[in-house]
Amino acid sequence: SFLSPQELESFDPSLSGVPILNPLSQEEAVLRPSLLPSLLKTAALHHSHKIFDVRLFEFRKIFQKGKGGQIDERLSLAGVLSGTRLLSHWSLPKGETDLYDLKGLLERLFAGLGLKGLEWQPAAPPAEVSFLHPQVALGVVLNGERIGLLGGLHPNVAEQFELKRPTFIFEIDW
Repeated sequence: SFLSPQELESFDPSLSGVPILNPLSQEEAVLRPSLLPSLLKTAALHHSHKIFDVRLFEFRKIFQKGKGGQIDERLSLAGVLSGTRLLSHWSLPKGETDLYDLKGLLERLFAGLGLKGLEWQPAAPPAEVSFLHPQVALGVVLNGERIGLLGGLHPNVAEQFELKRPTFIFEIDW
């Protein structure tokens, strides 16, 4: 549930974590406002060991500063995908994971949960979502309310985390 301010800055400079008053170390100085930085750090560890087929998911609480200085705590589901497509078969062409694989995964998840009214919209302007590739990003809308984002990781962020293959991410408010 903790991050270093530097990890958060590498991911998205516009995000601010909730500072811990007396942290044990600088690596754990803020409560995380997103699950993605720690997932990307784990994916980078796999890539550094030449394990490029990565499928990571996490369902946990995140923390953000609310109105009046309150700390808002809510559940979030996030994931990271990279490498070759999960399904390999002699009759299917080999290929790298892409946005459509991630979109299909989320569609199956929502259908399995019996949730209806799922829509895909263009993501927020790149200035608002600096960690997503501007041409490979979608907003997730459920019953008219934006609940998350998905897309390709921006090359600058991928470089910061030392990810060696195209990486696709999502985060959904639960």
